[in-house]
Amino acid sequence: MTDDAQKKAKAAQLSLVMSHLTLNMAVSIMTFTTRGELLKMVLKSKDYSQVGRIMSYWTGITAFVEFLLNPTVGKLSDAYGRKPFMMLSPYAAILLKSWVLMRPSLFSLTVERVVCDGLRTLSGTTMANAAVTDLVEPNKLRGAFSQMYMYLGAAIIVGPLVASKMSARGTYYAAIALAGIQLYTDQFWLQETLADTDRKPYKGFVNPFELFRLFLTGNDAITTSNIVMTFQNLIDVKIMADPLITM
Repeated sequence: MTDDAQKKAKAAQLSLVMSHLTLNMAVSIMTFTTRGELLKMVLKSKDYSQVGRIMSYWTGITAFVEFLLNPTVGKLSDAYGRKPFMMLSPYAAILLKSWVLMRPSLFSLTVERVVCDGLRTLSGTTMANAAVTDLVEPNKLRGAFSQMYMYLGAAIIVGPLVASKMSARGTYYAAIALAGIQLYTDQFWLQETLADTDRKPYKGFVNPFELFRLFLTGNDAITTSNIVMTFQNLIDVKIMADPLITM
């Protein structure tokens, strides 16, 4: 394959990675604000106090699972490729959101929330970041990541606007339809971005608590940056969304 052909192939795959990321966020955000309505119906509650408490539990459980598994999944993708982990998200969305529609219960809603929203990060931004670094030259990464976050932003804005015009169950049907599109494009068009020569052997579970070493480097600039990022994430929309939805 000539250099021009390789560049075109990589550009096409980069577009598919952006498509995967956008659809992944849209599928998740479509039901993000309506899941509480289904929970309220399941609980047969007239107020949102119990709903808010359970939704807060969901946020905590999902964050804890992401914290424990994301580093290890990142290492697994370095060994086995990005695509298998990107494919997890549409499969899980179709199966678990269909389960919620057919058998809405506290258990089905909890499993769907924790798994699907956890995969929004794991199969979405985590794998997309890795795939972008596979495809883009180091000196062009800044532009590629800017483009990636632009697509994410579009999905975050448009998804809730569309969901606001639909019923709670309707948003689940729409999310399943989008996940079907994502599954098709990922399965048949998206190629593995990690070259065989760049794969690294998997050496076992990664201790997530090693992240605290970032604060102990002895470099004041790195420590300060990490502290600022920590406080920024404390008011991240994923953390604040559930109490805001409840209010």
